[in-house]
Amino acid sequence: MIKTYRNDFSSKEREAIRTDIRKWKKQLKAKDYPAVWLVLEDMTTGEIMRMHKGADVFVSAHRGEGWGYPQMAAMAFGNPIISTNFGGIHEYLPPRTGYLIDCKFSNIFNMEHILWYHPEQMWADVNTSALGKAMIDAYQDRKKREEIGSSGQNFVRKHFNYVAVGEQIRKLLNSKM
Repeated sequence: MIKTYRNDFSSKEREAIRTDIRKWKKQLKAKDYPAVWLVLEDMTTGEIMRMHKGADVFVSAHRGEGWGYPQMAAMAFGNPIISTNFGGIHEYLPPRTGYLIDCKFSNIFNMEHILWYHPEQMWADVNTSALGKAMIDAYQDRKKREEIGSSGQNFVRKHFNYVAVGEQIRKLLNSKM
């Protein structure tokens, strides 16, 4: 995975990243290397939709995730997710709706400048070997990839449409009265 942590790269820094990606691709000597998209700016809703329509899989090797909106959006478009099995969505995601990657945990570090982080909090450390295997599996086994994508899409459509979410909220509100 390409690790970036900010979106204010200078044009010189952006070109250095692109050069590194080209260099890494050559070092891998892979015959049919899949496309890698490097996104350094915020994307519009339309750009996100085009990305999902043109993608085969969505990879999120995150260290921590809230709701998991990026994964949900990918699933809504029928793209299988390869995602760290930690946080938000992964607490209720059923089996066979994504490639879920195991992780270990370590304390948050170097985040003193952000008030809501504290050293006792934990981040996920992605199992990079398992991540690589999942990416290869998704790339090589089209049938399985499509089945997982379809299963994820059905899950999102069934449980996160306006009617289903409205019913969940109604039940919650009624239980509080």
